[in-house]
Amino acid sequence: MTTRDGILKASLVVLVASVAITLLPRSPHLVSLQRDQQQLEKVLRRMEELVPSSSSSSSSPSSSSSSSSSARTVEEEGRIASMKRNDDEDDEEERIPKLLHFTWKTDDLSAIPKHFRDFHLRWKEVNPTWDAKIWTDDDILVLVERHYPKWLRIMKRKLLAPVVKADIFRYMLMDRFGGVYADMDMEPIKPMEELIRTLGYPTCILGQEPREHALLLEEQEVLVCNAVLVSVPGHPLWQEVLESIYLRMTTGWMKYHPNPNPVELTGPKKLTQVLEATNEKLSGACELLEPDVFYPLADNSASLDKRCISLLKRMDHQGRGDSERARKVANACGRVLRALEKQIQRAKGLQVEPEYPDATYAVHHWTHTWISRHKKELQSHV
Repeated sequence: MTTRDGILKASLVVLVASVAITLLPRSPHLVSLQRDQQQLEKVLRRMEELVPSSSSSSSSPSSSSSSSSSARTVEEEGRIASMKRNDDEDDEEERIPKLLHFTWKTDDLSAIPKHFRDFHLRWKEVNPTWDAKIWTDDDILVLVERHYPKWLRIMKRKLLAPVVKADIFRYMLMDRFGGVYADMDMEPIKPMEELIRTLGYPTCILGQEPREHALLLEEQEVLVCNAVLVSVPGHPLWQEVLESIYLRMTTGWMKYHPNPNPVELTGPKKLTQVLEATNEKLSGACELLEPDVFYPLADNSASLDKRCISLLKRMDHQGRGDSERARKVANACGRVLRALEKQIQRAKGLQVEPEYPDATYAVHHWTHTWISRHKKELQSHV
């Protein structure tokens, strides 16, 4: 199926959903979805003008991703691992330890929001032979004082955003202890040991955010997420990341950027930048996996439909509507459209069971506890 055919099919889905919505009480949520739907219909019309059907078939969502980066699917990695790791089966020293790391204000499960608590307990069910620990704010300062003393003054700053501290600390956990770090809104699907074994016991595993995030939000090909980190202790990537952040925070940059974007300062954009600059040089390079492994869902709160409109209008104005990038954006917007259709079904009260790819080992639910507008919703789960 060509990109254009896929877009037209998705457009039909949205139009059918639109008719259904008009028969329902116009709740504020449905009205909002209907507005989003109208915006996406405009995007579809724009796509039909911009993306020639004769050339779009070369760029399907599944095939284009691996060619734009060094990422491989789990199946590809497994085949490679079976060829190159046979002699290392008894080498336990470089194995990823069976440790699960989480961070929260408290380790009292009764005080943790219910959906986070359920995910945490599920991690232990899916990985029964692994040790799990929730690191608290007090734990963070103790570990920093003992093992990363030069960071103590920074980590004690009251004005430093908690999400920045959390990002820094997860890199420290990987550097010091290794294992698996996971955000509290990560839902486990399959055992981590199975993934590690399939990949041939690598020393570091990272996953990409959905292609929609990279292309539509950051306008780049690849965005490495830090909601799940898998590593042996002492992997050189973590010192590279920590040193890059430390230099930025201690050389005057913060004076001119008092409210930096955490995504750029310590989060996914920083991790992507350091990985791209150093991964080929590192001893034991990280395995960078496709989005389906850890991040099969896009962030519904990220206004991706509006980004579709903005990007396509700009491409049209610049005369780049038939470019390879336009085709990739078209594919990404098609996925946004399908996700919106599921939101509409849920708003109508229909049961929509999540459908995850076979390659999925965990699912990030994009709760954004560090963004103020999400805090009221979070409190309702306590």
